[in-house]
Amino acid sequence: QDLMYRPVSLSCGHTVCKTCLENLYQKSRPPVKCPSCRKEIGTADEGLNVNVALNILLNKIQIKCTNEGCSWKGENRQKQDHITSCSYHQVTCYDGCGFSGIRSIMEEHAKSCPSKKEKCQFCREEISRRDLEEHEQQCDEKPRGCPYECGALIPRSHFHLHLMKCKNRMVRCQVKGCFKVMPQKEEEQHANEYTITHQKLLADEVQMLKQDMWQK
Repeated sequence: QDLMYRPVSLSCGHTVCKTCLENLYQKSRPPVKCPSCRKEIGTADEGLNVNVALNILLNKIQIKCTNEGCSWKGENRQKQDHITSCSYHQVTCYDGCGFSGIRSIMEEHAKSCPSKKEKCQFCREEISRRDLEEHEQQCDEKPRGCPYECGALIPRSHFHLHLMKCKNRMVRCQVKGCFKVMPQKEEEQHANEYTITHQKLLADEVQMLKQDMWQK
């Protein structure tokens, strides 16, 4: 049986672990009673003072680790520090998958734990292994190749914006009557080469508008 940890003396004369007593206050309805004699022991805010003299004596008692396979021995005051690092202490998976075992096998378990989080290669958000593949397929930052073959890799979240601005996107000349279709990057060159043609088309358009106005 474990020795008391931070012993507290109650008004009834009995002594209990401070941690155990704190748990008792949390789980019990008032009035809280001594676990030994069942007398009422007051409320938590009346003070849970550690019995200093008894605590010193208990801390000096030599104990050994109760975890199977562990050979550690030391003073009772060293117990809590040892438990936090004991390779044979029973622990549950740090990533919350529910697996439990001794601490020494947890490192090996972590290599395949489905709940362990890894960073998405695109957005760098931490996702559990079981959901990572699906997340990366739908990730807004996953790059896609431009369908206009400009060579750019665009995150899904910026894909439509890129398509509108891509220099390889095929566009039609904006001058009415000119039916030239070209990559967007050639618009300026086309405008320079067909300046006279465009001017004539625009003049014809203006003339047609004037005729329509006169007819009305």
